[in-house]
Amino acid sequence: MLVATPAAALDFKDGRWRVIIETQTRGMAVKIPPKYQYEHCLTQKDFKPDFAPLHASCRTTDTETDDDEITWKFACRERGANVHGNGRLKFSGTRFTGTLNTISEYPERLEVVQKLSGRYLGECKPGQKGRAQPRKPAPPMRDYESTK
Repeated sequence: MLVATPAAALDFKDGRWRVIIETQTRGMAVKIPPKYQYEHCLTQKDFKPDFAPLHASCRTTDTETDDDEITWKFACRERGANVHGNGRLKFSGTRFTGTLNTISEYPERLEVVQKLSGRYLGECKPGQKGRAQPRKPAPPMRDYESTK
């Protein structure tokens, strides 16, 4: 049964996590960014699913948890494009897996599916909060190039 509960119900360790993202697309032919990774400080107290592109203006809604799984919906507005989607993460102590499904209708319909995986690395670095800079930067969505 899905219920809106705090992240404290999820099975993950507070600390520094390596997040790996692999991207696939459907619809419009675009240049796909390479797999990339970054470090993120996750804590039960402050956890919220914010795996949207860096610097994107997004709103997360309908966040629900079921045992060790969290799901959510999101909507973003970037450079005149409305983007929306949903995500799912499944935690198991020191690892997680999940997907982030994003749909944009501008300039053509584009579906982006990102496979997420994470691994606990240890304590957060002093002063580290939230997402650290990517180890391999991913191009922002507006930089995707049509391959037509």
